[in-house]
Amino acid sequence: MKLRLRLLFLFFALASVSTHVSAQRKKYTQSFDEGMFVADLHTSVGLYRSKQFLTSRLPVFAGLEYGIRNDVGLGAFFGWNQRQFKDPGAPAYDVNYYYFGGKVSFHLTRWLNKNFMLKFNPNAIDTYVNAWAGRQIASQVNFSSTGIDNQGSVTLIGGLLGVKMYTNYNVGFMLEAGVGPYGLLNIGICGKF
Repeated sequence: MKLRLRLLFLFFALASVSTHVSAQRKKYTQSFDEGMFVADLHTSVGLYRSKQFLTSRLPVFAGLEYGIRNDVGLGAFFGWNQRQFKDPGAPAYDVNYYYFGGKVSFHLTRWLNKNFMLKFNPNAIDTYVNAWAGRQIASQVNFSSTGIDNQGSVTLIGGLLGVKMYTNYNVGFMLEAGVGPYGLLNIGICGKF
C-alpha cells in the first residue's frame, strides 16, 4: 500500500512539473524575455604570466540575470580562483581570489534578426553584450607567527560579447569573449527559468 501511495505521489509531482514547464514554454517565446531568470555556471581563461607565477586553478563563476525588459537584463556574478606564486628566495604560497559584482546586458537577437539577413533562431540563440563592474578580493595566509590573512581588493570593470545556445528549452551552453573579471574567454552552461 505504501509503495502505491509513493508511486501515486510521484506521478502527481511529475505531472505538475511537466504542466509548469509547458506553461513556461507558452509564456516565453524568445531565448530572453522580460521577467525571465537566466543562471549560468562557467570557467574563464586568463592571461596571467609572470616569473613568480607557478600554477593556477581554473576559476569558477556563477551568475544570475533577470529580464527587466525584452532586451535588457540586470544581474550579479560571483567567482573564485586560486593561484600559486613563488618570490625568489621565498617559499611558494597560494592566493585565493574572490569576485563579485553586477552587470547589465543588452540582448541583440531580435535586433539582429530585424536588421540583418543573418537570422538566428529566437528560441534557441541569445546574443548579447554586457557591461559589468565588481570587486576582486585577494586573500593569502601570512607566514608570520600570528597566521592572519593578508587581504587586498581592487575594483574591476569590463564588457563581454556573448552567445547562449539552448539545446532544449531550458538548458544550453554559453561562450563569452571580452574583458571579464578573470580573463578573456568564458565557457560554461546556462539555464533559464
